[in-house]
Amino acid sequence: PIWACIVNWNGRKHLEYSLPSLLSTQYPNLEILLVDNASKDGSVEYVHKTFPRIKVVVNESNLMWAGGNNVGIRLAIEKGADWIMLANNDILVEPRWAEVGMKIASTDSSIGIIGYDVIGESEKADVDLWYLACDNFKELTFGDTRAIAGCFMMVNSRVFQSIGLIDEAYQLYGEDNDLEARALKAGFRAVRCNLPIWHYSE
Repeated sequence: PIWACIVNWNGRKHLEYSLPSLLSTQYPNLEILLVDNASKDGSVEYVHKTFPRIKVVVNESNLMWAGGNNVGIRLAIEKGADWIMLANNDILVEPRWAEVGMKIASTDSSIGIIGYDVIGESEKADVDLWYLACDNFKELTFGDTRAIAGCFMMVNSRVFQSIGLIDEAYQLYGEDNDLEARALKAGFRAVRCNLPIWHYSE
C-alpha cells in the first residue's frame, strides 16, 4: 500500500482543494493521512466532517514539516505502508501519480525516492500552466536526480528503515535535501518523472 501523508498547520483554505484532488487518485491501495500541527482554524473539524475516509492525527503542538511528517511516517510504516508520499497541503495532483510511481518503482528495486514535475516548485505559478501540462502529458519519462522537492516526494519505507526518519533539527527547509543526500549515500536511487503536479508555493 501507499500512504499519502499531508502535514497541515492552519491550512484549511488549501485543504479545500488539495484533499479532493488527492481523493481523485486512481489507485486502489491508497491511504490518506492528515497530520495536523495543532491548527486553530477548524482544519481538523472540517476534514472529519467533509472527508470521513481520511485518517487524521492531531499533534499537541506545531512539530513543523519534519516533525509532523515523522509522526505520519511512523504510523504508515507501523500499518505496513510500502511507499509513503510526503505531500504538502497546497497541491493539486494528476490522478495517475500513484500508478505512475509504482510503474517507476517496478523498474529497479534500488529506487528509494520518486519525484514529479512540480509546477510552482520554487516560485508561484498559475494553475492554468498545470492544467495545460496535464493535457500535454503523453509519455512517461524519468531519470536520476539529486533534487526532489519535499512538497511532493514519494519515499520507499525501506529508506526510512535504513537511514532513519527526517532530521528534525532542520525544522523548516533543507530537511528534504538532507533526507535525499542520506538516501543516496546509503545506495538508494532518487528519480524524477515528468508527470505534472501543482504547488501553491507561498
